[in-house]
Amino acid sequence: MLSWYTRAWLMLVLLIPSVLVTIFDLYHFLRFSSLRKALNNHVIILLLICALIESLTDIIWHIYFYFNTSVMSFTYQFCKTWAVVGPSMYVAAFTLMAWASIERHILIFSLIILVNKGQTFLVPLCTTGNMHTLASRILFCYSIDYTM
Repeated sequence: MLSWYTRAWLMLVLLIPSVLVTIFDLYHFLRFSSLRKALNNHVIILLLICALIESLTDIIWHIYFYFNTSVMSFTYQFCKTWAVVGPSMYVAAFTLMAWASIERHILIFSLIILVNKGQTFLVPLCTTGNMHTLASRILFCYSIDYTM
C-alpha cells in the first residue's frame, strides 16, 4: 500500500495535465461555433465541465488531505460542501454518460429511419432538445437526493 505522501504526489502529477487538457478541450468546444452548435457535443461539454469541477474541488481537497493528513477547514460548511460536491459530480458524470449513449443512439438510428426521398424530418432533434431539459431536471433532482 502506498504512503499518503506518495498518493498525494501521484494525484498531483496526474491532475496537472488533466486540468490542462480539460481546459483546452472546453476552449475548443466553446470557441468554435460549429463544435458548440453540434447537438452531439452538448453532453460532451457538460461532461468536461463536471470533470473540471471535480478536478478543481474534490481532487485538490484529497491531495491537501494526503499531504497534511487533515482537512483544509474543520467547519461544517466545508465538510458538507465536500460531502455534496464529490458524489454529485460522480452521479452527474454517470448520468450524462448514460444520456450521451442514448442520445447517440437516437441521433444515429432515428435519423436514418426517418429519411424519406432526401428529406429529413426534424422530429428526433426536437424530441432530443426537449429531453435535454427533462434530463437536466431529473439529473439535478437525483444528484441532490442522492447526496443528502
